[in-house]
Amino acid sequence: MAKQWKHYDFFPWSSSDDEPEDKEPKQPSTAAASSTAAASSTAAASSTAAAASTDAASSAAPSTSSVKADAVIHDQVKWDSFVEVGIRISVPQRPVIAWRVLEHLDNEMRKFRKSIGETVCIFKIGISAIPLKRWELYQSRNYKFFTIIYCNSNLGVIEMCEAYLIKCYGCIVGCRNVAKGGEGACESRSYPPPYFLYLAGARADGKPVGS
Repeated sequence: MAKQWKHYDFFPWSSSDDEPEDKEPKQPSTAAASSTAAASSTAAASSTAAAASTDAASSAAPSTSSVKADAVIHDQVKWDSFVEVGIRISVPQRPVIAWRVLEHLDNEMRKFRKSIGETVCIFKIGISAIPLKRWELYQSRNYKFFTIIYCNSNLGVIEMCEAYLIKCYGCIVGCRNVAKGGEGACESRSYPPPYFLYLAGARADGKPVGS
């Protein structure tokens, strides 16, 4: 059974008051006006960028409700039905903080390749909402190993995890991924959550393996 991890919930410008009232106000030079305008423009752009970054970070961070939803979905998945047909399950039992997810994915990839044999391992990284049918497809292509390594109710999170693994391991001899990740989600979008990240594998010294 997968190791259970503890979840870590996750200035305005003004004129000087010291000038005499009867003194004519100084007209700013063209250079000074241009400099002031440029500074204001830069400050406004920086402020806009910072606000956009904050909004993006806020939208990317999982809310308390989404974390609870993932916990419920995880408990509702019929994991036994996967194990009965030869699918190996190695997912965190509860939602975990981002860096632990990536650490988990790296560890699972290394274990997967080592269990098959690193020098003869053929593997493919993928996502699916219907892993039982996906495993049947891979079996028809002579793949012998299939492990679900992550599950999430947010398809975008699963897509990012897939892209991360392909970026890190796509250059290894034996990887059958051609696309960079996320492209296969079109099929999954027509299904409700949860969504699964998996590794499919075979040995290069066995029967010829399809793509």
